[in-house]
Amino acid sequence: MKHIRVALLLIVFLLSLSALVNAGGITLAHSYREGSPVDRWANHLKDCLESRTGVYIDVIGEGTLGRSGDLAEAVKRGSVDIAILPATSLWRQWPELSELGQSAPISDPEQMMGLSQSTRFLSRVNEIGERSYGLGVLSIGWEFSVLVGRKGGLSDDALHGGTFLIPRAAKEFAKPIDEVDLPTKLIRRTGASSIAVELRDIPNALGSVMVNGALVRVDALLGETLESKWLDDYGQLQWSDDYVLFPTPIVVIVNTTSYVYQEIFQTFSEHSAYSCLDETRRFNMSTFERARALAGKARGGGISVIEVTDIWKDAFRSVTAKQGSPSDKIAEAVREELLN
Repeated sequence: MKHIRVALLLIVFLLSLSALVNAGGITLAHSYREGSPVDRWANHLKDCLESRTGVYIDVIGEGTLGRSGDLAEAVKRGSVDIAILPATSLWRQWPELSELGQSAPISDPEQMMGLSQSTRFLSRVNEIGERSYGLGVLSIGWEFSVLVGRKGGLSDDALHGGTFLIPRAAKEFAKPIDEVDLPTKLIRRTGASSIAVELRDIPNALGSVMVNGALVRVDALLGETLESKWLDDYGQLQWSDDYVLFPTPIVVIVNTTSYVYQEIFQTFSEHSAYSCLDETRRFNMSTFERARALAGKARGGGISVIEVTDIWKDAFRSVTAKQGSPSDKIAEAVREELLN
């Protein structure tokens, strides 16, 4: 009877899997533009997962199914199978994960890559997520932002009473700024203040003597969005190879109560746990290399590249030490992983 029951379960699974494939397969959604680094990562994950599960995965990007906050809610509801989005977009659905990179002092790119490759860390994160929120993480990637500014605007002497711009899009679906926004807290800790503006307005706004600089994603500076103006208009860029002040974790999330997870990825993981992490490792290495390339391009264009100074490092340690709460299991897992 036991063999018959197992056979029946297998038949039901195969029929359900066939129905899933015929219905169009699994949806992997994100809000990044086509051809962007995250979109390429998504498609590499698709190829890897398809080769291991035999299930077709449809990558739908450019916000076609909604922006990051919408996708977080859609995965929670089960209307989207998998989504790639900034962890901060999950503040409603998984508050502790939304503060990954903020509630523990992760500043070294090697530490970030180590966390992303640690199956022990990912397993613990998923235990927490499945038990408390019905969500899991298949991978963690990282994006970097840097400060750019007018000549002299990023010096330590100019910080007190200075003003920095933060792209408004970075606050999409975020909690109130005083509660969750690490860049704002970090900037304020140095004695400066911040103003939220549209990304497209940053180049012109930096022409004001009242503005020290702006926080901009590396990929935005390397892409068409700002490249035509920033080489001419900006005088300084802050970057250190061994100290990243403004990391953004990008997570691949799945609903752990869904059919996709219960019948496909959970079984898949049991046989080959996190075997597509090489795709994430390559994404993270390319993220770091793009940041280094940006610094090199800046130097070649006559822009002064400023190292992250002690005043910023002290502010970072102070802010991250006060983030989270004693019950934040994700922050606890991060700290334990960094100690090993």
